[in-house]
Amino acid sequence: MQGLSVNIEGFIGNSSDVLVRIIDKNNTVITEVLNIDKPSFTFRSDFHETLQNTISTYLFLGIEHILIGLDHLLFVGCLIYLCSTFGKLLWTITGFTIAHSITLIMAATGVLTIPIAPVEAVIVLSIIFLAVEITKQREHSLTHRYPVVVSSSFGLLHGFGFASVLADIGLPREEKVSALLSFNIGVEIG
Repeated sequence: MQGLSVNIEGFIGNSSDVLVRIIDKNNTVITEVLNIDKPSFTFRSDFHETLQNTISTYLFLGIEHILIGLDHLLFVGCLIYLCSTFGKLLWTITGFTIAHSITLIMAATGVLTIPIAPVEAVIVLSIIFLAVEITKQREHSLTHRYPVVVSSSFGLLHGFGFASVLADIGLPREEKVSALLSFNIGVEIG
């Protein structure tokens, strides 16, 4: 496969990623992410897919998913604003992380499946809900006193949203667990 190039056309003005995964007759697996910044890939003779490559690819995809998603940044920003102390912020983030990790893993592995359209609508509503809570400035409300309850509840829904993105990307059959965990860690880093 040395010298073989893969080139994706049509990225102009498009912020999508294309995950290219090729398995040759020797079961050598090569994974690359192509996008507007990197629309092509040329195979080298010294390139071999490794677990490290899968981990770094999916880690990058998780980070990128968070950083390019305005909805994710707004949600996190609202949670940060609601937390009056560092300890409360730490618990709030931990609750969200655990909750979305549970549903991401369950949905990505097919244990639990729900339609994504209602989930996406509720994710938007979760951001609106937090914004309204912030504007009310009622320090004795459940949201202000226990933001971990809110972040954990909405984290369950956000996990389904993350799983939907991961389903669009796809998981390598041989390294499914590594890719799934790497994507989830990338989301946290992002």
